[in-house]
Amino acid sequence: MNDMLDVVLTSRVRLARNLQDLPFPGNMAQAEIAELVQRVNKAINTNNSFLLLCMQELPEAERHLLVERHLVSPDLAGCAKGAALINKDESISILIGEEDHLRIQCLLPGLQLEQADSLCASIDDMLCKKMKFAFESELGYLTACPTNLGTGMRASVMLHLPALSLAGQTEGLLAAISKLGYAVRGLYGEGSGTHGHIFQVSNQMTLGVLEEDIISNLNTIALRIIERERSIRSSLYKTNKLEIEDIVYRSKGVLQYARKLNAKEAMQHISNLKLGAGLGLTSGLETQKLLNRLLTDVQCASIRKRSGLELSEAQCDEARANIVREALKGTI
Repeated sequence: MNDMLDVVLTSRVRLARNLQDLPFPGNMAQAEIAELVQRVNKAINTNNSFLLLCMQELPEAERHLLVERHLVSPDLAGCAKGAALINKDESISILIGEEDHLRIQCLLPGLQLEQADSLCASIDDMLCKKMKFAFESELGYLTACPTNLGTGMRASVMLHLPALSLAGQTEGLLAAISKLGYAVRGLYGEGSGTHGHIFQVSNQMTLGVLEEDIISNLNTIALRIIERERSIRSSLYKTNKLEIEDIVYRSKGVLQYARKLNAKEAMQHISNLKLGAGLGLTSGLETQKLLNRLLTDVQCASIRKRSGLELSEAQCDEARANIVREALKGTI
């Protein structure tokens, strides 16, 4: 459902799995983790369709880049013992040796929970044929953290909710969602901030719930939030047309002409431009795709990777403005 990119940035499904014959990663030595990495790589990477990245072999900047692209968790990036297997289009990443032996993750643009679930299931099935996972009939898949027992599944959607924020309704809506059993976090998961009106909503219950119900229920929640966000956008624009246009076009001007931008203000202005695209003030779907990519491209590690240099914060601010101006040239 890529026509929903104005509200849903990405859909993610993640499965936590542990091998039956090994202790949890917290009790494993470096040599045991290395053996685990090789076993998983041999089981899944038979045709070299995945790139194996060992965290201890990567510079800090490269690990930060993987976090910014949502390919590994901050915890794995900070763990010298872990590794990740990432496919060519970066839709699938397998985290090895974080809190659990394996975290199979699929990340797709827009509202594509069912498709992400299908991709995760195919990897899970492939691994099940070659290794035995820790499983108990009453508890389901055994995990290091009790909150992941059962299916071991965490499904999430990354949502852009500028109208709800402008209307002062974000806190109430997200509190109601939390009461339904869903966690609400920032851009990079637990403990991260909510810059650019971006929120991550995910299931909290994994035990006693079917995988298909987790996907279906979250999809229903996402559709309701999309409907609410779009309704408020329309209402705000009808009652405050000049104010909304001023917000959008001021941000358009800043992004097109600024010579320095810090990450926080860049994300805020990109968020405002996404709001404008959703209201038809700028071109539609292709602009949404471009702006969604920019939300990642304006992060520090991405900028340093692009330049190939260890830029200072001030140099990043200058490079960020250049990247945004070039990306938006002739498109809005």
